[in-house]
Parts: sequence; C-alpha cells; structure tokens
Amino acid sequence: MADPVNQNTQPTDDTVRLVWEGMVESDRLSRYYGYLAHRLKRLGELLQVAAVVFGVLALCSIFYRLPGWIAFSAANFAAFSYALSSIRGYSAKADRSVEIFRQLHRMQLEWELLWNNVWSKHDDGLLPAWKKLCERQGSILERAPVELPLSRSLARRSENEANEYWSAFARDSEDGAESSS
Repeated sequence: MADPVNQNTQPTDDTVRLVWEGMVESDRLSRYYGYLAHRLKRLGELLQVAAVVFGVLALCSIFYRLPGWIAFSAANFAAFSYALSSIRGYSAKADRSVEIFRQLHRMQLEWELLWNNVWSKHDDGLLPAWKKLCERQGSILERAPVELPLSRSLARRSENEANEYWSAFARDSEDGAESSS
C-alpha cells in the first residue's frame, strides 16, 4: 500500500517521462559532440599530413628529376589538402565540438542527479529544475547547427548507444528493485 505522506511527493508519470527523456537526450547529445570532435580532429590531422606528404613528394620529384607531371600533381594535391584544411577549419570546429561536449557532459551529471531524486519530489520541484536544465542545454547548443557539421551516422550511433545504455540501466534498476522486495 502506498504511504499517504509519500503520495503527496510523488511526481506525475508525465513529469517522470520528461525528466527521463531529458536525461537520455543529454547523454545522446554529449556522445554526439564527443564523437564529432574526434572525427573533425582526425580529418584535420589527415589533411595536414597529406599536405606535408604531397609537398615532400613534390620536392623529391624535382630533386630526383622525376617526370614533371609527378611534381605538378603532388604540388596540387598538397595545395588542395592545405586549402581544404584551412577553408573548412576542422581544427577550430573540433575545438568548438569539444567545448560543447564538455559542457553537456557536466550537465549530464545534473540530469542524473535530477533523475535520482525524481521519486522524492513533486512536480512543483521537478518541473522548474527540468525547465532550467532544458534552457541551459538549449543555450549551449544554440549556435551549434550553424557552426558545426551534421553527421547523421554519428547522430544514429549516439542515439543507439544512449538508448541501449539507459534501457539497460532501467532494466537493472527494475531488477534491483524487484530483488530487494
């Protein structure tokens, strides 16, 4: 039987769902921007290495008097790699993505804390905290769609991992609650 004192502090199912979905979404976004930072950093490094390798190849082909088309092609590839790296700004985008990842990762702890306290509060205590976290998360992500590329594959990966993790967490929590009964 439900304790009448605790019944007054129980949140509605809708509020519990909002907090749960906010926590899972926060995890998904954190994962996404972490993966995006890694991808952008690797891409920038790859282009820089390509520019150096093709530049050295162009110099060596001149030094060893290889056919002119080799030096010309290598120099063009070096210039293209350097220009693409500079124009696309992969390093700066990776830094921005890392910044977003760190902010979202710190917020993830706040979402988890809210979730851990979800059954001890009423809607009046949960909804303002939920709204505040949503607004802060929105302000962190406000410029991201303009500043950073979208990767559907990373978005799917992040969503699948977050859903798998939190589904397993929920199952484990339910199993733990049943075994303690």
